Amino acid sequence: MPTLRRIAFALLSIGPSIFVASCGDGGAAASPPAAESASALRGLCDPADWDLEDAPFRPRPTGLAGQTVRAEEPGAIATVLVFLDTECPVANAMAPELERLRARFAPEGIAFRHVYPDRTLTVEAIREHARDYALDAVAVRDPGHVWVERFGATISPEAAVIVDGDVVYRGRVDDRAVALGVRRPGPGRRDLELALESILAGRAPDPARTPAVGCRLADLPAQGARD
Repeated sequence: MPTLRRIAFALLSIGPSIFVASCGDGGAAASPPAAESASALRGLCDPADWDLEDAPFRPRPTGLAGQTVRAEEPGAIATVLVFLDTECPVANAMAPELERLRARFAPEGIAFRHVYPDRTLTVEAIREHARDYALDAVAVRDPGHVWVERFGATISPEAAVIVDGDVVYRGRVDDRAVALGVRRPGPGRRDLELALESILAGRAPDPARTPAVGCRLADLPAQGARD
């Protein structure tokens, strides 16, 4: 117990100075013993990185190498998040379309991220899924459902398009899936593509919401596709 008290006292003693040093001037004034901790805290100084405002103890979204990933790509015109489940047949059938959209719009300044909310998925399972379905977008793990809740996703596949912090489009990629197990031969309307074309033309996507059809995301209550 004395050892635990000493550790707690040490943390309380250096904590405020670390935070002030890292937030006040970018960490330049941090003392050498505190430098490493100051670097770790620096991300908390930028509100754009506060993905856990109302859930500070959940794991934040990370890339497959464990790095922190922002929801929005800095400098991008828009960022597309597509929420996926590796076992969802609707999402897997959509993989060629997702890659076609990425290949078309990435050179225009639109970033793409594939978000995997299933907390049981390992990094290798996600990498294998990306290899099997030739998906080249940045893969992000969201086991704490931080982005799921922040952007209102419930279905795999479901897209959320972010511009300057706002979700300007959320819903299906296209309308080829009518219901689970019911598909059209091809899409009648490519909703995500039309939304991205509108953004590049300086217009707001219309409609801004469409019903996503697919599999319920892991760990969410089971129910039908959401409007």
